Amino acid sequence: MKTRFIISAIAICGLLVPASSTALTETADSVIGKSVVAVGGIKNLRSVNDMVVKGSLKSGGLIGSFIAYSKVPNKYRVDVDFGSVKYSEGFDGRIAWQSNRGKIAQLAGAEAEFVKKEAYDSNDLLLRYKARGITTELLGTRKVGSRSAHVVGWKYPDGSVKKIFVDSQSFLVLGEERFRPSKTGKKTLELSVYSDFRPINGLISPFKVTVINQFGKSELFIREIQNNTSIPLSTFQKPAK
Repeated sequence: MKTRFIISAIAICGLLVPASSTALTETADSVIGKSVVAVGGIKNLRSVNDMVVKGSLKSGGLIGSFIAYSKVPNKYRVDVDFGSVKYSEGFDGRIAWQSNRGKIAQLAGAEAEFVKKEAYDSNDLLLRYKARGITTELLGTRKVGSRSAHVVGWKYPDGSVKKIFVDSQSFLVLGEERFRPSKTGKKTLELSVYSDFRPINGLISPFKVTVINQFGKSELFIREIQNNTSIPLSTFQKPAK
């Protein structure tokens, strides 16, 4: 199960290298299939109907906390609290929204589509991508930290793309690289790196996420993961005020 969170963060280093002879024996589908097995298997992945993730974070010299919620198939919300600064975003299955410093807005265009993809991917990155019209391609290998990773190109039906990095040995997902859009139309390249993998509820999950973009680096430290807690649908709705 993928765990991923959105925090602003410096430019990325690391280039794609040509696929090795070993990598050439793999395809994007075979790499994803092995990742499904590595993370806990189809049965365990499909047993998760919702998830609550809690932890702390460091970003831009600030220290705060976060709570992320997801519910199959496409409900998503993350709340970030730095005390005087609070930020939330979510998707209720129909509407994408954002709350920043008390200002609540319904998102539109590329921003809304980005959050919608986050909602689907947060619930199911590995199992139903073909049914969603996503096409994949094995692009080669690269280093993610000290680990060698397969690079899986991930193309959505609307043409937007990202890269998923899958450990060449363990086949756990080590990270993702994508462009995050803004209201001005500008896109920011963002890298998320997953580490500190631990078994929880029959699945292997990262307990640390490092997010890097042109603004800096943010680190998220997961304290608790709860599955199947019957999260009410109201949790994902745009706040009234």
